[in-house]
Amino acid sequence: MTDPEEYNGWETAIASSIDQADSYDEERQDNPLTADDVLDHEAVTSDPLLEDTDEDDVDDLAEQINRLDPRDRDSDGDKLSDRTELRLRDQSDEYAPAIYGNTPPSVTVRSISAVNGRTEYDVALQARDASGLGAIDLMKGGEVEKRVWGRGETEISREISFYVDRSLVEVMAKSDGPARRAMTDGGVEKGFRVTIADAADSDAIDSFDQLDRVVRKVDELDGRANRRAMEVLEETEGKGVVFMDDLETGTLRNVLDSTDVDRGQLTGAIEKYHELGDRARLLTTDLVGETGDKTIAFMDDLDAETLEGILDLRDAELTTNEIASVIRTYDGLDDAASQSARELLEATEDNGVAFMDDVEAGTLDDILKSADLDSDDLAGAVRSYDSLEGATSHYARDLLDETGEDGVRLLDEVDDASLQKVLDSDAIESDELVAATRKYGDLDGDKRSQFRGLLADDDLRGSWVKVAADSEITTGDIETAIDRVETNSQHSVTNFKVGRNANPDDAVHPPHDPDSIVVEMELEEGDEFWRVYERTPQTSNPDENLAGGFVARRSTLQSAETPEEVLDRLALLRSEWQDYNHVGKVEVTDEFVENNQIRVQVSTTRQASEVSGEVRPGGGTQYRLQDDLDPDAQGVTWEAVEELESYVD
Repeated sequence: MTDPEEYNGWETAIASSIDQADSYDEERQDNPLTADDVLDHEAVTSDPLLEDTDEDDVDDLAEQINRLDPRDRDSDGDKLSDRTELRLRDQSDEYAPAIYGNTPPSVTVRSISAVNGRTEYDVALQARDASGLGAIDLMKGGEVEKRVWGRGETEISREISFYVDRSLVEVMAKSDGPARRAMTDGGVEKGFRVTIADAADSDAIDSFDQLDRVVRKVDELDGRANRRAMEVLEETEGKGVVFMDDLETGTLRNVLDSTDVDRGQLTGAIEKYHELGDRARLLTTDLVGETGDKTIAFMDDLDAETLEGILDLRDAELTTNEIASVIRTYDGLDDAASQSARELLEATEDNGVAFMDDVEAGTLDDILKSADLDSDDLAGAVRSYDSLEGATSHYARDLLDETGEDGVRLLDEVDDASLQKVLDSDAIESDELVAATRKYGDLDGDKRSQFRGLLADDDLRGSWVKVAADSEITTGDIETAIDRVETNSQHSVTNFKVGRNANPDDAVHPPHDPDSIVVEMELEEGDEFWRVYERTPQTSNPDENLAGGFVARRSTLQSAETPEEVLDRLALLRSEWQDYNHVGKVEVTDEFVENNQIRVQVSTTRQASEVSGEVRPGGGTQYRLQDDLDPDAQGVTWEAVEELESYVD
């Protein structure tokens, strides 16, 4: 071409869409002389200083003759380069218009047989191209094994036979439309059974470059890896191509060689991989490279939505190493634990991964296998764990490592705000929280609910955890204390103490069982209490002993069957203190309570006399009035009721 010809240029004649290509095809058949009118025409020029302006191996003269765009390697925009279209159609430079949307060859293998060291293929070939078919090549390892000529026909359908060496056979259709590839491994024992992969027919692949790369990778494999690759591609088609293309060859070989995952797990993982977004896919390939078949098994077990939630990393709260660590941990779990882990991850996604990564492996295994925890318990604990801020998350992890399933219950059931305060409290030592948590886990559902109510109380939290954690305090003691709080719900609980700490230092007969929980409260409204005392009718003041600091509820006395049982319940030493023979009561009014602080300790005790040997086991709930109720005060009424013996009758 002369420089002026390149400078002045020419008009293209291009069909840039499927509809336009179909219109061109119809017009060629009906009005060949005017068919060119339906094509797009655009003025283009080439560079006089270059032989091939767009460097696509189609020189500018060929571009002019075929009315292509010399500055665009794909003039018709159908993802096939001008060079590829010209070469595959085998057209001369006299006529090769660029027509979008050709339908490339499809190949269906009819039969395969081994003949003297070679393999014979009988295939059905179909192809269509509006611009006229040129050459269609069936290739192996880059070498043409069979060429079929279209000779300008727009459509062909033929039965074809050809021979190749025993190895991987590739049917390449150089187009972005549907095509098929047949592959076989000559090492399969049962007489060269073939895997047929309709990979190129799939919407999953983006280009035939992916097919090229995967075919090369599979051809490099041998033995088990080679056979497995073909089996997997047969089942997963284009999805398998994409997955294998994204993996490094060495990683792919290791996965396919593995005896720890079966073909079903591989195909399952590939199906999930296909549903992941780009970010998740990138991380997946890294994980497969790092953990190999463990990631394959992990992906097969979980649903795609869960995997996306774990692997997307959009919030960047997890690292690849953390996820890889959890995958390794998951791989080591037995069936029961892995099922629990799967349910946990499907409910909590990346939060579950963070949880599993943080908790010690032994603790995690115990938690996951616990028969007392269900998936909701675990998921709730994980969500609470994720809600923690700052150092409290580390405290929670340490708590879980020490308490296992009891810690899970606490995290699951305590509201987030209270949990944060419990873990962050300067008034609670870590060993105290561990001990209290273990006992919390041993309580029934109702008692745990009441326990949590005390944890939520800013004024009681610290003292409650301390008494619950005490080594001498049992779950029975905790249940009793909770009952006493509930029984006196109309009043305000102010503190909890262990009995030994509530007893006066110099008391000969301490008022509280040293290994019990003392509930301290203040009256908020009028109330009445009952008392057993010694009445002396022969004296001038028979009810001298009526008023006193130790009282009880009426039910404690009424439910006893004998006077002795009353004395046993309240640990009253008749031999040392009084001859308890009468029942009395005290009433305080709302007005009196409103204007006076009435503090009460609720507990139980056991008493024994060193002098007489009398022993009273206690066990009944007693109330110790810390503030005197003066019989002469307005709003306070002490009253003698009845003899103890007749009262219990």
